[in-house]
Amino acid sequence: FEYFEKSAAQGHVQGIATIGKLYFQGHGVKEDRQKAIECFERAASMGDEDCKRFLGMLMANGDYPSPEKQIEELLQKAKNGDAEALIQLGCRLATGNGIAQDTVEAVNCFLDAAKQGNAKAQTLLAGCYQEGQGVPKDESEAVRWYQMAAEQGYAIAQTHLGICYYYGKGVEQDHEKAAKLYLAAAEQGDSNAQYNIGDCYYNGHGVPQDFEQAAAWFAKSARQGDAGAFHGLGLCCVQGLGVAKDARAAMTLFRKGAELGDTNCVLALEAFKNEFEAEMPDLTPLIERAKEEDAEAQYLLGMHYIQGLGVPQNFKEAAKWFRKAAKLGNADAMYCLGMCYGRGEGLKENFVEAERWLKKAA
Repeated sequence: FEYFEKSAAQGHVQGIATIGKLYFQGHGVKEDRQKAIECFERAASMGDEDCKRFLGMLMANGDYPSPEKQIEELLQKAKNGDAEALIQLGCRLATGNGIAQDTVEAVNCFLDAAKQGNAKAQTLLAGCYQEGQGVPKDESEAVRWYQMAAEQGYAIAQTHLGICYYYGKGVEQDHEKAAKLYLAAAEQGDSNAQYNIGDCYYNGHGVPQDFEQAAAWFAKSARQGDAGAFHGLGLCCVQGLGVAKDARAAMTLFRKGAELGDTNCVLALEAFKNEFEAEMPDLTPLIERAKEEDAEAQYLLGMHYIQGLGVPQNFKEAAKWFRKAAKLGNADAMYCLGMCYGRGEGLKENFVEAERWLKKAA
C-alpha cells in the first residue's frame, strides 16, 4: 500500500487508481468508499478508462451522484464563495467538463477564489493570462499572480514563475532567480522543478555547473515519471557526467523516456546506438543457470526482461522468471512478483496475490 500511496502522491494515474481500488476492497488498508471514489474521480479525470467505467457502474447502482447532481451541488457551493468549489467549477468551465465550456466565466471563478488568497486559484488564473484563455494574453499579469502564489510557497507557482524568469516571459530574464525558484519547488517534490534545476546545474545556468547535482535532481524527477528527466539522466550516464559511465543504464533510461513520449530520448537511442550495441550483454550463461534452478539467475533474468536488456522487453516472461525464483525463496524476486501482480504487468492484476508476495519479501 505504501508504494502505491507514494506513487499516487507523485501524481501517477496508475498509483491513484490502484489506491482507489485498495480503499474500495479494503486490501492492505481499512475499507473507505469515500476515499476510493475520490481516487477514482481523480484518475478518471486523468483519462483512466477503468475508473470511468467503475464510476459509471456506481452511478447506475445509485452509489454515486449523477453529473447533473454534482454540477448542481458545485454551483451552490461556488455561489456561497467556497474557494475549492470555485476552482473546481472554473476547471470544468475551462474544459467543458459536464457543463458548457465558457473560458471567460472560468477566469471569473479563478479570480474570485484568487482574491481570497488561494494559491492554487492564483496559479490557475496566472496560467489563463499566460495562455490568453478567457482573458487577453498578458504575461506581465501572469507573473504578478504567479508571484502571489509563489510567495505562499506553492510549488507549482514557483516552478512556473521560475520558467518566466528563465525565458524572460513577462519579466526580465534572470537565470539566477529562476534557479532559486526551481530549487524551492524541487525541494517540495515538484518533478518539473526537479528536472529544471537539474538542467540548470547541467548547463551552469543560474548556478555553478555541477554534474553530480544535475544527475541527482534528474534522478529524483525521473523517479516521479518526468519524461525529460530520463533524457537528462541518460545523458549523464552515457557520458559519465556526475555518475559512473554506464551505457546500459543510459539505454534503459532513454527507452523509458521514449515510452513516455520524449522525442529527445527517441533521438538519443539512435544517436548512441553504437555505444549501446557494444555494451549489450551475452545472456547465454545466465539463461543456462536459470534453467538449472539457480534462483539468483532466474531473478536477474527477470530483471533483464523487465528492462529489455539483451532481450526484447517482455513483462510476461519477466513475471515467469520472478515466480520461479520466488518459489525458490529469492526475496527480491518475491518483491518483483508482488509488484507485477499489483501493477498488472505480465500477470492479471490481483491485489491479494500482490499483498501476499510483498509480505513474503518483507
